Amino acid sequence: MKGLHRWGRLAAVIATAAVSVMPLAACGAATASDGRVTIEWWGYEQGQQEQADAFNRSQDRIHVVYHRQATNTKAEESLVNAVKAGQNVPDLFEANMESTISLLADGTIQDIAPYKPDLANLNPNAVESFTVANRLAAIPFKFSPQFIIANQRTFDEHGVKVPSTWDEYISAAEQLKAVDPKIKIMNLAGEDPTMLVVLAQQFGAHWYSVKDDSWVIDINGAETRKAMGYLQRIVDESLFSQKTFIEWDALMQFFQSGDLATILTSTWQLSAYQSNFQKSLGDWKAYDWPRESAASPLVSPLNVQGYALPKGARHPQEALDFALWLATNDRAARIAASPTTGNGTFPAMKDASAYIADSLPDKLLQDKTGAEQVVKDSIESATPYSTGVNWSGMYKQLQDQWAKFLNKQVTGDEMLDYLQRWTVNDLKTKGINVRET
Repeated sequence: MKGLHRWGRLAAVIATAAVSVMPLAACGAATASDGRVTIEWWGYEQGQQEQADAFNRSQDRIHVVYHRQATNTKAEESLVNAVKAGQNVPDLFEANMESTISLLADGTIQDIAPYKPDLANLNPNAVESFTVANRLAAIPFKFSPQFIIANQRTFDEHGVKVPSTWDEYISAAEQLKAVDPKIKIMNLAGEDPTMLVVLAQQFGAHWYSVKDDSWVIDINGAETRKAMGYLQRIVDESLFSQKTFIEWDALMQFFQSGDLATILTSTWQLSAYQSNFQKSLGDWKAYDWPRESAASPLVSPLNVQGYALPKGARHPQEALDFALWLATNDRAARIAASPTTGNGTFPAMKDASAYIADSLPDKLLQDKTGAEQVVKDSIESATPYSTGVNWSGMYKQLQDQWAKFLNKQVTGDEMLDYLQRWTVNDLKTKGINVRET
């Protein structure tokens, strides 16, 4: 197991991967009687079957068979089991950002870089989010820069200005609480620490990076502590609600009640909000993600999704050709971007401005033209998303600590110090070279 998990000698690992992977692309893939290569694709997004159908109609070299998975978690569990068993492995797999680098590290998915895919039409920040030590874990297709939607009615009725910086954000929360204690500035679910992850990245934190032959872990560094300072104030002053995503109907009722002032979100979530916010359609307005200060440039956190090649994929080159089509083809992008046929998915293209309007629902937001500019600003100011070799295990620890933090059982700094120690010790136990900043 030590040899499987060790990323210490990165150059040697990359060289080995290049030797072992490239012949697969060179070998001829088995073809059906009609001359087409059949590949199997696992995903879980709305509209993917329609994308597969459109691709199959567009050419006669590759035939895609799509199998929709129940959830991203179930899909990953099934993939890990299939790769371990060496049976029923798909050719292409929709990878969740949080665990993609971990799957690459443990050999569940392949390094794509040796295939030399044409990435010229993809957003560089999205590609960087899937790159570590010159290894490419996935072809990005979904680009989810962050912004906020504010319940404009709630702000206007109470005479509070929608904030543009994090200090203003907390001040607005305090003002709203003073006039009506039921009103909360944001919702922080106990099972979902995403807010800490993206806020830390906004402030420039890199929890995982690679230097020479080691992973560098910096979870409790200055940038993350700065982000945590704002969250600590929100928790200390009880300026947030703690509604779980598990109780979806109750969550949607609260979100549209007027007692939640802002939602930190992205395009792919908006269609679900429009479907569920019957009482507040048109009350919401899009705004830029809050800045560090009025003088600071806009920096928007980013989350991405991609398509990965599993170990044991039968037709890797054809799968990559299809993945690049999904990521860059206009028809594929419009299917995914639509809030009705797709999931409001914003494409990870280098120039995706043509898809902004289609990614926004028609009834949820005031000033749709203004919302399009907010999305454009978010794309242009996005910072790459970074994970690491044992991210999945670390994230489970983070979820546990996050719930304690929201319930005031630990402080933010105590949580960060614990996560730093746990992550470093876990890597050392696995025999992986690690250092701290």
